[in-house]
Amino acid sequence: MLCLPLLAALAGVPPEVVREIGWLPCFLAVYLLVFASTGGASTILVALGRSRHVLWPTLAFGIGLGGLTAALVPSLGLTGVGIAWVVSGVVAAAVAAVSLRRALGRPIGQGRPRPREIAKLAKVSVPLAGTVLVKFGVLGFVTFAASTTSARDTAAHAVLTTLAGLMMMASLSVAQAAVPEVARAADAAGARRAHRTAVVLATMGTLVVAGLLLGFGERVLVLFSDDPAVRERVLALLPLMLASALLDAAQAVQGTGLTALKRSGAGLLSFAIGYGLLVVATVPVARAWGITGLWAAMAVANGLLVVLQGAGFHRHSARVGLTPAPDAPPAR
Repeated sequence: MLCLPLLAALAGVPPEVVREIGWLPCFLAVYLLVFASTGGASTILVALGRSRHVLWPTLAFGIGLGGLTAALVPSLGLTGVGIAWVVSGVVAAAVAAVSLRRALGRPIGQGRPRPREIAKLAKVSVPLAGTVLVKFGVLGFVTFAASTTSARDTAAHAVLTTLAGLMMMASLSVAQAAVPEVARAADAAGARRAHRTAVVLATMGTLVVAGLLLGFGERVLVLFSDDPAVRERVLALLPLMLASALLDAAQAVQGTGLTALKRSGAGLLSFAIGYGLLVVATVPVARAWGITGLWAAMAVANGLLVVLQGAGFHRHSARVGLTPAPDAPPAR
């Protein structure tokens, strides 16, 4: 993240665009450290059956990020975005730590590490981490490709990416809350029912935000850019971005469903296929159709992920209740 300006320059990004990046990579690097320091507190709360408590750190982050972005971006630009991420992340991490301590009934961190449990967790978490790495690595490459078009389109792409990220919060929260419900299902029908409910809720939440953006588009966009040309470009691409975000929300729930079944490797394979095709097509598409083509390509990639991960979940969920889950202790 700290090397982003250097990588951008080496990739041929116009110097004026590199200068506009400013301190944003530094702030995002700090945010990554803050997020890592939580140790997955929200996920642990969900696993403990305290899903309601996950609302508070998520809400704190969402309100903080949205409010600070609206307040700081007009005067500070991308630096304001970075400050908003760091401050919101710190607040959310503190809220999550307090909630987790209350749920455990003791200070966090007591007890010795258990290598066997760590190894079992790694079998699921390492492929899951690989999935995240593939996604954001490819999206970073897409951003590089967008930055080679024009200063106006680069700014419009940044605004669209920010809005898409905000829209993902609802679907990610729903997906996370659905993990224990799918994992605890006694049979395939129960797992699929919980998974289907999560998909519907995530889609509905995304549609609500999409409706607000379509209804208040110009009044919302003025908070992100004071350039009429950039806002006009964002408005033109808004329906395409919303379609991509809707498919992204659906695929996110599909992926967490596979994680709940301890089959995150299948999700990684799906991302390798879907986003592998996307990264191959990114540069030719950007040269031929600009950021319009890029957002269309991302929508297609997300749609492919919905199909691949949905098929994977249907196949693996058929084994629920028939055979012991991976790493489960033998029956006595």
